[in-house]
Order: sequence, then structure tokens, then C-alpha cells
Amino acid sequence: GEWTILRLGYTTTGRTNLPAPDGGEGLECDKYSKEAMELHFNSFFRPLLQDLKPLASKGLAGALIDSYEVGYQNWTDNFPEEFQKRRGYDLRAYLPAMTGRIVGNVEITERFLWDLRRTQSDLMADNYYGHFTNLCHKYGMKSYVEPYGGPFDEIQIGSRVDIPMGEFWVAFADGWTGRTIKLVASIANLYGKPAVGAESFTGNPLFSAWQEHPYLMKSLGDYMFTRGLNQIIFHTYAHQPHPTAKPGMT
Repeated sequence: GEWTILRLGYTTTGRTNLPAPDGGEGLECDKYSKEAMELHFNSFFRPLLQDLKPLASKGLAGALIDSYEVGYQNWTDNFPEEFQKRRGYDLRAYLPAMTGRIVGNVEITERFLWDLRRTQSDLMADNYYGHFTNLCHKYGMKSYVEPYGGPFDEIQIGSRVDIPMGEFWVAFADGWTGRTIKLVASIANLYGKPAVGAESFTGNPLFSAWQEHPYLMKSLGDYMFTRGLNQIIFHTYAHQPHPTAKPGMT
């Protein structure tokens, strides 16, 4: 008969970390691999861990995974073994479905794709976000995560961290930013987490040319409190005092 021969392989997605300081650029780590997360964590934090100890002992040190902005991953070295363990069957006969083809019939294909995505979400929850929290706790730190924007189950991700965080920007008060606050407040309520954080009052050069002031921002902050926020966290604070430059350096 007539055959279509598929040759399947895998490689890096090519996405690099951003933003990064000079010398700190590189490929994103494998989100499905506990070993990759551990290597990334240790490489990133090892020089800081001793200095963080005094703060960590007082509950004042934490680490953050920001909102997910690096695209879609769908494979890792041991993915077939993880799929077998978690779903109970071998995925190899169904691999053509990952190229958009029908295997068997539409129902069979859709059921496989559901299992595929469930496995991918579980691996990210267990080996990336969950293991991040475990590593933070190993060194006495709290884990902060913005659990949205990626190919995963947002509520599942938020359940694996100490403090789930949303975000809101001065120029974009509602829409997707307001959604994130309600999302993390719901996660905190579901899993008994007392803190609902947010990257708060983030500015944009187009709108935030040193024109905000507390009165302007108060109504926005109050609105986010009604969405469930109870811990404001500033992304960065760009205005630094300076002994000679007035009013300071940016």
C-alpha cells in the first residue's frame, strides 16, 4: 500500500532567558525535568545562599518565578517513560497525533491529546514549580510564583507554591491583569494560603513618565484589594536617591 513515513526527533526550543544581565544569557531550562530545575536553581542562587541565611531564618527571604513568557515545550528526555508511568500506556503508537494527524479516529486522537497535555501539565507542576518550592524550603526561603500564561493547569501550579502572585499595571487596571488577581485569590482560598500577592503598580514608559502619584494610584490599589489582593509586591523601584542628582537617578 501507500505509506507516509515520519521521522520524529526533538531539540531545544531555542528560547533564551529574558531579561538577563550581561553574562547571564542562555537557553531556558527544561521545565519537565527535576534535574534541570535543580541545576538552574543551584547555578543561579548558590553564590547568594550564605548571605540569604540570616534573612531566611527570619522568614524574610524568598525566590520568585515570574509569569510564564517563554513559549511552548512538549518533550523531555524521559517523556515516554513518564507518560507510561502516569497514564498507563505507551504513547509511541500515537506520536503522529503530535504532528496534527488522526490516529485511529478523532475520538481516540482527542483522548490521547488530552492525556498528553495532562502529562505535560503534571510534569511542569511536579518538576518545575513544585521542585522549585522544595528547593526554596531546603534553604529556608519562601516560594513566590505568578502561575499563569503558560501551557499548564494554573490552579494546579498555584497549589504548589507558598505565595501565589498576580500582577497589575498602572495603565492596564483590568482585563488580563485583573484576572490574575482573582485567579490567585481563588487558589489561595482553595488551598488555605493566607497571602495573595501581586506584582503591583508596574509602569510602562509610554504611560509612566513620572506622572503617577499616591492619590492617582489609590483607587487602583483599592480595587485590587476587592479582587482578593492582600500583599503588595513591587516589581522593581526605579527611582534611586542620589547625593547630588535631584530628585535622584533612574
